[in-house]
Amino acid sequence: MLQVVQFLHPGQEHGHDANDQHYRSWNSGLHKRKFLVSKGSYVDQDGTVASGGLTFWGEWEPPSAVKPLRQPNDDPLYPKWLHRPLLPSKIPTPQGQNTCCGGCQGVSYQNTDPFVFGDAFKYVVCQQYSPSKMIPTKLAHLDRGSVVLFGSKGHQGNISFFQVDTVLVVGDYLEYDTQDADALLDDRVSSLYRQIVYRMAFPEPTDYPMKLRLYFGATYAHPIHGMYSFVPARVLDGQDVGFPRIRLHDIPYISNNLSQKFKSTESHSLAENHATWSELRQLTRDSGCVEAISLQHPC
Repeated sequence: MLQVVQFLHPGQEHGHDANDQHYRSWNSGLHKRKFLVSKGSYVDQDGTVASGGLTFWGEWEPPSAVKPLRQPNDDPLYPKWLHRPLLPSKIPTPQGQNTCCGGCQGVSYQNTDPFVFGDAFKYVVCQQYSPSKMIPTKLAHLDRGSVVLFGSKGHQGNISFFQVDTVLVVGDYLEYDTQDADALLDDRVSSLYRQIVYRMAFPEPTDYPMKLRLYFGATYAHPIHGMYSFVPARVLDGQDVGFPRIRLHDIPYISNNLSQKFKSTESHSLAENHATWSELRQLTRDSGCVEAISLQHPC
């Protein structure tokens, strides 16, 4: 199905460890967002492709180095912390099955989904199945050219809105079965990604068949009907202040008050999805952000 998806994930911000103000350990609790810094490529306000240091909101559940940021007028929509993604020399062994945004009980370490680092954005499991029924949802059947808006519910005063942190355009996908011990053993999937993302969700094959999809985001070099995946970002220039996520309010395909799960709106054509995507890109630029299209893989 060709869709525009409003995907809700928890919007609270990660801070630092209780015993170390400069470090955040691998998250073993509920999912949260981080305000991140990384090198990468981006599309500037005038449409020019450039590269350099970028700051952006996203998900990175492995460890990170942390430093404080200033919040203008104590505005809670601005980040308090800047995280530089890290990978430990030894990847921890997960225990228990991650139900991915369906409760996450019994999880030792969270996975990162969507994953915006490396050659293409990836989205592999969260909300693609119902944890109570163990059957796939609509998110396991998205067509190429579908647009997935990852974000969280925000509010200011009496106004509620949707805060976007990642725009993923489905460029391709790899179907897999969670019962298969060799799931995602594919040339397009690195062993590191399989270890720190997929295996954190499914440490062992399930004892029942369930077909889900690893989606690869369309890239700037290989767009779908002119659409590419991007993260709203700002160029790093030594500032000690971050920026709020892109706010969407009173837009037909967006619910202002949705706080969890997802809302999918069926579209009739790639042209219709392109119009939606173009509106999001313009809102990103109007907010003073650039479009991060490739982000350096943490090491």
